[in-house]
Amino acid sequence: MKVLITISLWLFLFNSVCAQGEDRWFRFYNSDKTLAGFKDAEGIVKIPAKFRTFHLQGKFDNIVGVVEQEGEKYQDYYLTKSGRKLAIDSVYYWDAIADTEQEGFIRFRDRKKDKIGLLNINGDVVIPASFDLLSRVYNGMIYTLYGAKKPDVEDEFRYNFEGGNRSLIDTNNQVLIDTFEYDGRTNFYSVKISDMPDPSPLRDNFRAKKGGYYSFINYEREFRSWLKTALLEDFTKERLLDASFSHLKQSDNARRPSAQEPKSVFIERNFEVIKRKLLQLNDPGCDLFIGLGGLDYSENNSAEFSEYFDDANESKTVQYPVFTVVIRYNSMTPASSSQDIFKFLRTSDGYKLIEIAIRNR
Repeated sequence: MKVLITISLWLFLFNSVCAQGEDRWFRFYNSDKTLAGFKDAEGIVKIPAKFRTFHLQGKFDNIVGVVEQEGEKYQDYYLTKSGRKLAIDSVYYWDAIADTEQEGFIRFRDRKKDKIGLLNINGDVVIPASFDLLSRVYNGMIYTLYGAKKPDVEDEFRYNFEGGNRSLIDTNNQVLIDTFEYDGRTNFYSVKISDMPDPSPLRDNFRAKKGGYYSFINYEREFRSWLKTALLEDFTKERLLDASFSHLKQSDNARRPSAQEPKSVFIERNFEVIKRKLLQLNDPGCDLFIGLGGLDYSENNSAEFSEYFDDANESKTVQYPVFTVVIRYNSMTPASSSQDIFKFLRTSDGYKLIEIAIRNR
């Protein structure tokens, strides 16, 4: 019960943080686009253009990572709207991109210890830098790795850690689940807490540190179940329309996707071939592969996709994953083999078909 109350309180606080997004600032550039600053929604300059533009996020809610030149040296830090500089030379980067605020928190790296911790939007340390890996906050929860060994050879910005302990904690640094292996399929926004394991076949159960169980929907099992029951069991044009995004894209062979097209127009023109291809999934002998990933901003940057990207235009894959269904056709030689591809985005209104690539008509 205490855990449930804690999560309810966190949700209240999170809603308060989200409301602050109404006072969002936006990036702008100087005349030669070598430096950037921030303006408010009315176009009033709040911070002059003085930051390096490399990977500076486009929106500023409460706290943002910046790089500023001082003489011949560069200094990175987190900046709040009040002008407070935090975590100087301790900004957390992943693939050279500074961390972005999420649910009122942002990560930092203690470079002397080479460990990661967490700040709140005021810049206060809420979790000390003691972890080898620390995820962003997802529904008030964070998956972690600590006590691991880092190999001698570093893979650019990623480390292939060996050993260590993986757990799930909350933003108060309290351990919720002692042993928690994250594989990208956990829907943190579906958490249930109960005395006994949840019997649903769509859920994964984990023993809670303080007793009872946490359960989460497994995205892949959910998607496979949805695909079978919502689309394939009784395949009609109406069902396909309901299971499709407002606009669809189609690509052929190795070409990039074509422009988005209203789903009603797209499906009217392609319904029979889509139906014939997808119904192959009902055949136990179908050579099928289902992959899990995220949206590509360079290909999905229209307004209707905006909620599926964060302020740095990175895909919100943990909340809105993309499943790629690949139907493979094996031929005598690899050069003559082909495949059909269907991409489905998990939206706030369920899974939606967003793109198809038919190689073999």
